[in-house]
Amino acid sequence: MSLAAQPLVKGFAGEDRLHADDVLSDNVSPDAQNCDYQRYTIKKRKGFSRMHGTSIKEGGQHISNATTNACIVIPHITAYDWGRGFTVSMGIRFTSLPAVDCPLIGNLDSGTATGWELRYSPTFRQIYFQFYDTTSTLRDVWAIVSIEAGKKYIISGQIFSDGVPRCGVDYSLSSNGTGYTLDPSSRDIYIGAAMGATPGNQTIDFIVDEVRFWTDNFNWTATKDRLFWELNQTDLMDTDLVGYWRLNESRESVYDDLSINRNHAYAYVAGPSPTTGMVPLQEDYGTSIRFDGADDYASAAYNSNFSTILNTGKTWTIEGWLRLDNPNHGAVATVVHIGDGMVGASAVGYPFRIYIAGADHSLYYSYSTATTDTDVAVDSGYDVTPGSPVHVALVRDGTIIRLYINGEHYHTTTGVADEAGPSTSVTSDNGMYFGAEYNDTGYVSGKYAPVTLDEWRLWDVARSGAQIQAWRDRILSDTKNVNLKGYWRFDGYDFTNDEVQGGADITLKADSTRPYPSEGVVYPQYPPRLLMTAPLARHLKYDEVKTGKTPWDREIVVCTKSGIFSIQGDEATFLKRLDAVGESALFSWVQLEDRLVFCNGLDVNYKYDGAEKPQSVTIDTPSTSPSAAEGDAGNPNGTYKYRVSFRNSRD
Repeated sequence: MSLAAQPLVKGFAGEDRLHADDVLSDNVSPDAQNCDYQRYTIKKRKGFSRMHGTSIKEGGQHISNATTNACIVIPHITAYDWGRGFTVSMGIRFTSLPAVDCPLIGNLDSGTATGWELRYSPTFRQIYFQFYDTTSTLRDVWAIVSIEAGKKYIISGQIFSDGVPRCGVDYSLSSNGTGYTLDPSSRDIYIGAAMGATPGNQTIDFIVDEVRFWTDNFNWTATKDRLFWELNQTDLMDTDLVGYWRLNESRESVYDDLSINRNHAYAYVAGPSPTTGMVPLQEDYGTSIRFDGADDYASAAYNSNFSTILNTGKTWTIEGWLRLDNPNHGAVATVVHIGDGMVGASAVGYPFRIYIAGADHSLYYSYSTATTDTDVAVDSGYDVTPGSPVHVALVRDGTIIRLYINGEHYHTTTGVADEAGPSTSVTSDNGMYFGAEYNDTGYVSGKYAPVTLDEWRLWDVARSGAQIQAWRDRILSDTKNVNLKGYWRFDGYDFTNDEVQGGADITLKADSTRPYPSEGVVYPQYPPRLLMTAPLARHLKYDEVKTGKTPWDREIVVCTKSGIFSIQGDEATFLKRLDAVGESALFSWVQLEDRLVFCNGLDVNYKYDGAEKPQSVTIDTPSTSPSAAEGDAGNPNGTYKYRVSFRNSRD
């Protein structure tokens, strides 16, 4: 039964609402939202109060990497090159206590004797803060608080302006020594795993929430709200706040930095990961794709859009943003190419390939034609600076190939054979490849690229310098241009999409286990929180009535982005974590018999009967032809079939 037809509770005038900013659909009546209908009265369910106070909080990420290297990565920026006068804090809850000494957050680099970490010691069951000072000496300070599994804590590390290091757990602070200055590391900051180009497994299982970096060593008693409550708008404008990640499930595996630096973090596991976008005039929630240079790749399978480049093309353009993240890589780091280099009657190579040489980071490109030119390698003379984004555009115009760097014409190759591309046939291997090199034997060892890529566009026309200049710093709006054959933005909620209609979405290397959303561990969280509320009509069991567990007329099912909760009487109970979450989630539900069937448009459909945990359910596709026939007196007989349609984020 739809609640659209359910009458409002008598006397309801809008008071006692759940929360002013909660997102609830129009078909949810007030008694399903937050009221108990008890003959002529309105009484707010205590369960809702508990939800907002202590139970359901949109925020927090669950990291479990017993068999993977799942973690959260905060890209390094110079704002984190602290020496003295800073505070790092975050909320944690161990699902189980680690059996080994392990880092919780930091970028301590023993190879260069730089950086810092907050760690957990199983021997003492304590948190400690350690760092390298400017004499390359490892210093530490311990918070003398015994940590328990399942309990929430705020942990922190500080170095005061006079060089006193401190480590805190909740309201307890400890110090050790004075006069130290941290020697900052230029490495990224890792949450939940050991630091490195490929973060190491360390067997940790915990929830992390509300990560904050301050260039201030404030005192707990005077400013505890900065650590123990979600930050308000005034706090966000504080220039001392240089990093703030609520870790809400905002954009799949990208976690927004709400500080002035907008340095978004991302979920890392074995496979390419989203990270901060590089397009200058892109919205600040734009993202890019990062490859570790060890075994990461992304590919867009062959699509008919590519045929004008692979088979008949003499004119094409490939352009996009590139950043070399690690100067230490193999002799060749392949950034992008089309075709597998081995397909066709001549088997002569790739129509184009862009790569970086290991010795001097010189940017190379190679090209091939149908019979004459076979993977001709050209040293452009441009040396890629590690850590600095650069826009690259490679254009073939008949017998001429031009390279543009940051929109400016940089290099020209003339005398290219007046022939089409090298491939005279089409196979599934003839696609676009990012971050790695592919041939008929598979991905080539030693040619993976430790790079970040953003906004790559493939054209079957030679773009002019003016056109490249006009659009290099912004998202392309003309996605239906007939000459645009591939457009990969690598943005959060449509991370793998090809924006060209009917295009080739990318496939990433297997990404099995990553940090996933969890109910938060600290603070009142920022609304909106609730995306669905629905009543569950079911018969009460005798023991529920006799023992005082009556669910007050009905059980109410509540869904946030990350999970499913049940409210019965005074209690809000967590039922299930949703696997697929994101900003584009849009819940819908129907009630069939004594069950709720619902989905968020991203995850699978679920059914819930109040007796068992929510279960996945498949809704059969109805027959397109009617199965009922006309009977006596024109009355239909036979089997009736109805279609139930859920709204979702992609329709």
